[in-house]
Amino acid sequence: MRGIWRLALVSALAVVAFAIALVNFKTVPARECQMDAVEDASFSVEFLTPFSVDPTTHTLRVTRNGAPVTGAQVCMRADMGGMGGMSGMGISNVATETEPGVYDVPVRFEMGGYWDGTVIVATGTRKPVEIPVPIEVK
Repeated sequence: MRGIWRLALVSALAVVAFAIALVNFKTVPARECQMDAVEDASFSVEFLTPFSVDPTTHTLRVTRNGAPVTGAQVCMRADMGGMGGMSGMGISNVATETEPGVYDVPVRFEMGGYWDGTVIVATGTRKPVEIPVPIEVK
């Protein structure tokens, strides 16, 4: 009888864990991160904080021809590198401007390793620009 209770408890915990995983992995990417964008070499991104698996806010500087890009809508998305955009291993979020050309984006990487990142910058005066960024999470 005791074994049946253990089995029932373990089964219930497994169902709860599965439900939590479904909720976390099925989060819809931020709408801003789904914009149709083009590459433009005059834009660049510099990350001012290191990447880690700890939930944190990453700070990035966006420039165009060396000048700060201000008042833009900025979004960061990333997929786990080497996994072909594996479902459930992607993140995305919208950044907020904290000072001219400097943006904070809250991100939680699920695991360490190499991620294929993209920063999308929409200034409102032109088509949104996507800037590919390699990310190594430690």
